[in-house]
Formats: sequence, C-alpha cells, structure tokens
Amino acid sequence: MRQRGLELGLVAGMGGARQVRCHARSGKIQAFDFLAPLPFGRGKLRDRGLPASFFRQLLLRFNILALPTPGHGTQDTLELMGDVETLSAIQKEIRQARPFRSAQHEATIALMRTTDLLIRYISHVVAHEGITIQQYNVLRILRGAGDHGLPTLEIGERMIERTPGVTRLVDRLVAKQLVRRQRCVEDRRQVMCWITETGLATLERLDEPVESASRSSFGDLSENEIRDFNAFLERVRDRIHGLIGE
Repeated sequence: MRQRGLELGLVAGMGGARQVRCHARSGKIQAFDFLAPLPFGRGKLRDRGLPASFFRQLLLRFNILALPTPGHGTQDTLELMGDVETLSAIQKEIRQARPFRSAQHEATIALMRTTDLLIRYISHVVAHEGITIQQYNVLRILRGAGDHGLPTLEIGERMIERTPGVTRLVDRLVAKQLVRRQRCVEDRRQVMCWITETGLATLERLDEPVESASRSSFGDLSENEIRDFNAFLERVRDRIHGLIGE
C-alpha cells in the first residue's frame, strides 16, 4: 500500500512529462519510466508484481494517455513507449484511455453521451408530475394535434425516440387519465387518442420547468452558437436519414 502511494505521487507530479516507457512480463509490470524532467528530476520507479492494467489506470487517473507502439524484446516481454497526451473531455467522462479511431468517432460518442445526459436531466424534471420522458413526449404530440387527435401509429412516428411500445405508453397515460382513446368507427383497426384536460394541465405545469432546464443546459452557448449547433445537427440528421433510407 505504501509503494502504491509513491507511484500515485510520482504520476501526480509529472508536470510536463512527454514520454512513458512501460516494461511488462507475463502481464505484470516490471518497470515504468517517465522520460522527461519532473519537478524533482527524471522520474523512474521500479516495482514487481503490479498488473499491467494498473499502469493504464494510473495514467487515466491523472488524465495522461500513453500511446503504445509495437512491442520489442522476447516473446513474453512487452514494451510500451509513446508521447503522453492529455485526454479529451469525453475520454475522461467515459474513462477511456485508448484514442478514438477518428474525430467523427469521438463526435459520435460525445453526442450519444450528451443526449443521454439531457434525457436524464429532463426525465428528472418531468418525473415531478409522475410521468416518464416518453410519456411527456406523447402528451406534447397530442396537445399539438388538438381536437382532431391522432391514431396510435402516427404518435409512434412522431416520437423523438422511436419505440415499439407506443401502445403500452398510451395504456399508462389512459390509466392516469391524461389521455383518452376510442376505436375509429370507419376503421376498427385504428385507435384514436386525445389529450384530456388533466393532461393539458400537467403539461402546463411542466412547460416552464422544461424550458428552464433547456436554457440551463445550453447556458454556456450564445444565441449564434446555438443556431450554428442546430444547423450542424440538422445536417447530421439529414445525412443519417439518407444512410438508413428514411
């Protein structure tokens, strides 16, 4: 335990270190050297019996990334040597030490991570009214449809997040008396849905909290940046629609 504390202290004090060399045998660290001036001189620390994964965790813990190159030496010896780079924000968040394959790959993961955070944030807001974010989406769609209502199938097509369980979502909203439905007289296979007065009142109570959450989420961006951001997202969506044939 004392030895591990020394290792952590050494990594924390790396400062401007640019290269790392790691020697491992049979999955155990034999030595790792920081090949750059440290605040207290060249850094070198040798230990026996540390798993190779611990070395990578040390680098990740202090936002340092070792890029490996092909191994050298005997068959059971692995050498890792490369420039030390600062991890990107998304790498830190998902605790990924390995570099992304491309800028596009990193953007994809970052967008997925951001979407998940937004969904969780808005879900927390609407949960105060006892509904999920998917149920909130259905209520908004039906409010927009007005007195004409919408068939269940079309509600599913308009959902922000496509889900095969629209009927179950509507079932729960009917049970909460937020939605009413009726089988179509002209086509018995079709079920029409409308938002109730209770549903409208629920949305009215949520309008301001959801708007506030949206503004807070993008509070560090200017209006021009948000417009540019929306334009970029539109281009990405158009591209994906074409790729998947929608």
